[in-house]
Amino acid sequence: MLLRRLLVAGLLGVTGSLAAAEPAAWPFPPLTGELAGKFQLTDGSGLPEIAWRVQVVAGADGGPQADIEAKGPGLALRVTLTPPRAGRPGSWTLREADLAVAEWWRQAAARAGVPVKPADLTLGGTLRVTGEGTWDGPAWRGTVRAHLTDARAASEEQAWSAGDLAAEAELVFVGPAVALRAAQVRIGLVQFAGVAVRQVVLEVAGGEAGRVEVRRAQLDAFGGRLALASFTLDPAAPAIRTAAEFSGIALGELAAFVPQALAEARGQVAGRVAVNWSLQAGVQPDAGGLDMAPGAPATFRLAKSPGLLTGRAPARIAFLPAWTGPLRAWFSADNPAYDTLRRIELGELPLLLEHLQVKLLPDGPDGARTASVEVAARPAEGTAVERVRFSVNLSGPLTQVLRLGLDDRTKIQLNPAR
Repeated sequence: MLLRRLLVAGLLGVTGSLAAAEPAAWPFPPLTGELAGKFQLTDGSGLPEIAWRVQVVAGADGGPQADIEAKGPGLALRVTLTPPRAGRPGSWTLREADLAVAEWWRQAAARAGVPVKPADLTLGGTLRVTGEGTWDGPAWRGTVRAHLTDARAASEEQAWSAGDLAAEAELVFVGPAVALRAAQVRIGLVQFAGVAVRQVVLEVAGGEAGRVEVRRAQLDAFGGRLALASFTLDPAAPAIRTAAEFSGIALGELAAFVPQALAEARGQVAGRVAVNWSLQAGVQPDAGGLDMAPGAPATFRLAKSPGLLTGRAPARIAFLPAWTGPLRAWFSADNPAYDTLRRIELGELPLLLEHLQVKLLPDGPDGARTASVEVAARPAEGTAVERVRFSVNLSGPLTQVLRLGLDDRTKIQLNPAR
């Protein structure tokens, strides 16, 4: 920064006598020269020593042009400056700015006073920045393009990693104001909590009043794809109002994460779930539906849970009131649904999935319950039970407790024809 200020001051001093009119060419003898040196910050930030060189040569019109170079471990920088002339601003060109992220990011964060969380966070990759524009004293204008390639990030403490990461962004600025024109992020593989997410794509563009238009956001996981409908994000009041589209999601991969509830699941589902979030309110309750993929019936078997269904269905149906005593047992009949319900709760009888409904309840009626999944299914075999409806309640993080039970909305429909 000090070097740039000295260079700019010198160039402005040389051109100060030209304020009256713009000449066709530089009226003075060519100005050439070279300065070189090394510098290193001694503030404890750990930034390595940088070798720099400034070469002043004659430009196309004979005026001075400064070529600036800086090199260090994992750093290569080349900048060209021409001074303002009467009636026109100077120009700047960032020809090359290559940075090895692994060697610089932690020291740069310490220099900026930004805490690193988690403490064992590792980053890698190569950042290349190019750009061009004009300047006239303190007024700087231009465009900067940044490209991040071969990047990776990981934390053993938090058990996650992201690899095959690439990003690019284009920024425009006028003086101190900086605006995003467009940006794109692609991640080949993200792993966390036993989940593998592939082909993450995020594409955004700058909107009016500093807003960001999210034009594409999608990822592949659980054998299928999840994509968000386009939406606009206001950094001044962050909020998301969009919908998540699911396609080709494999139930078998989802079942592996809820062994307390499901012993097996097959088939694919697709659907749409609303996503509503704001910085002030957090995730807001909303519902959505998932349906079976055409031509691919979805089936599942419950994990063994004795009494889950039969606890509310008697083995025999009594026709007399309780006060009739022994006579009540004589005038009773076997419950035609009981055996089917027992086989379902023991995971012996598969169910054909007809519909799923997902609802987020971060502060729902049951307090700790954070989400519920309503399920409608029918036995895979012809039985006295036509359809079973029940709910899956999620309490806390998905990796903790999953309760599967019956509530007031549960309905067991008997087929009178059987």
